[in-house]
Amino acid sequence: MSRLLVLLNRLKAEARPDWLTDSQRTAVDEIQRLWRFPERVNLYGPRGSGKTFLAWSAARASDAFLYPSPRIYHASATPGTARVVIDNAPDDGMALRRLLAELQLNGSQRALIITTLPNRLGLVTVALPQPTPQDVDIVHRNLSLLDYYNLSPHYDDNLWSIISQVL
Repeated sequence: MSRLLVLLNRLKAEARPDWLTDSQRTAVDEIQRLWRFPERVNLYGPRGSGKTFLAWSAARASDAFLYPSPRIYHASATPGTARVVIDNAPDDGMALRRLLAELQLNGSQRALIITTLPNRLGLVTVALPQPTPQDVDIVHRNLSLLDYYNLSPHYDDNLWSIISQVL
């Protein structure tokens, strides 16, 4: 198994709310508030902003089932799952409408749908901004807690790039 895959699996397995950056914590708080009503929330942000890590942490904290993509949701969704998080959802309206219809048919009461761009269908949105230098420091700290160190910390506005630098 590749070193990157091993690291990603550890991050996913150990994702905790106290590992979130300030902007991710703000987004999770807003998602939790919005999950009371309405039932569908769209988290969006640029690539490398930490949406997937936030999804892992939010799913774990709220007992939601995480699907890494709509394709996997379509193939393996269990009807009646109360809370779902779907990463890498489509930005285009038709594909997103199909996903929303399937969520309704499956009886999912709450859904966090993660996209790169905000939806145009009227779903309530929560934006995750580009990472700040403080966010990067938190990512470096989290990686060191997993015994992955970068002797010369790499600063980038893409958190995936930072993760790959420690390998």
